[in-house]
Amino acid sequence: MPKAAGGQPYQKARKATGTRAVPVDPVLADIPIYPIIGYTRTVIRSFADASTEDLYAGRNTKAARRRLPRELWGRARRLLDQLQAAHTVGDMAQPPGNHLEPFGEGFSVRVNDQYRVTFRWKDGAAEEVWCGDYHDD
Repeated sequence: MPKAAGGQPYQKARKATGTRAVPVDPVLADIPIYPIIGYTRTVIRSFADASTEDLYAGRNTKAARRRLPRELWGRARRLLDQLQAAHTVGDMAQPPGNHLEPFGEGFSVRVNDQYRVTFRWKDGAAEEVWCGDYHDD
């Protein structure tokens, strides 16, 4: 096994850009390295309409284009991704520009002054997630 400058053995590890050598404890040098499979959980349980689901999935549909102007899709998708990764409803309060607020029976975060992502938080998950102009519906 090749040695590092300090006499430490190296073990090869795969990276997205190729392979590179990383120092490894000599006791662990013979243990193979396996990729770590991430655990994901579904926080968004349901969408209020198909257009919001299309927006989240990145589908350029007529319903999604009617629901939200195309130039706001990036911000809306980031908020939906943040909601999917949230562990508590309070996770949506950061950054402060999200403007997490009580909204009807649930909560809302701002896409901009006119558009919101709204949802109900129940048992650690978001339900009836909706994105659009809250003055219209």
